[in-house]
Amino acid sequence: QGVSMSIVRVVSAAWSRHHLQRMRRAAALHNPQIARAMEDVPALLQEFWRESGPREFPGMSVSAKTWAWSLRGLLEYFHLAAKSSAQTILPSSAADSVWHAWLAFDPKGLERFQRRYFSKPLSHAPKENMPDTTSTHTALPRTWALASQYEGLPLTKGQPPFLFTIDREVNMPTGWDYQHNKKTRRFEVGTIENGKKTAYSEMPLLTVASFVTLGYLSPSMAAEWQAAQMVAASKSTTPSGGCGIGIPMDFGSDSSSSSDGGCGGGCGGD
Repeated sequence: QGVSMSIVRVVSAAWSRHHLQRMRRAAALHNPQIARAMEDVPALLQEFWRESGPREFPGMSVSAKTWAWSLRGLLEYFHLAAKSSAQTILPSSAADSVWHAWLAFDPKGLERFQRRYFSKPLSHAPKENMPDTTSTHTALPRTWALASQYEGLPLTKGQPPFLFTIDREVNMPTGWDYQHNKKTRRFEVGTIENGKKTAYSEMPLLTVASFVTLGYLSPSMAAEWQAAQMVAASKSTTPSGGCGIGIPMDFGSDSSSSSDGGCGGGCGGD
């Protein structure tokens, strides 16, 4: 039995290294510093997260894949938040589970790590404790735009950034699944429960209007994008609920007066 357990541990460690190496290679394509930072994460943090994560997020996976995806997402978010001069928000419950674990495991060590790799410490504020301000309202579209820029994804391509795909990929309970409703051409989000997606709701803060207001998209580009999406939608026979980004018709409207549409906890920026 002892030999069998040793074999299991060796295989498990090898599998964990495989997923981490895969995520480090992917991270290095955009920022080699993130890949280096992933190698410098405390070795015992993963074990602590395996114990603490399911207590806070019942039913979550503590697999090697979930750890690798979540860790990369958290460090990339740290990078984006540290570079931003305004409020950002972490859109992944899986990545947030690692942040929570690290804060409980070694808060001083986390602060030193953040200073070493991201120049400054970043505060964590649960979504429910974030103030009701314009900056908070614009945090979600700002994070989407910054993550898209970081990955070299033009906003008009409509491809969700990595940060917004993590929860769906690892089936994170209470996580967020972002999708495009081809019928309404709007952003939508649903939560994930027991590996299944719940009913989706529209995300009024994540619109073309928000990108224009924040200066990430010019009005002319927004108009062209909307027109192209309308043509594509008219030709598409795919049912609503496919992947991608939705474009609301009222891209000139004010989108800063509604809820955040289901964004995960955590914040950053000055």
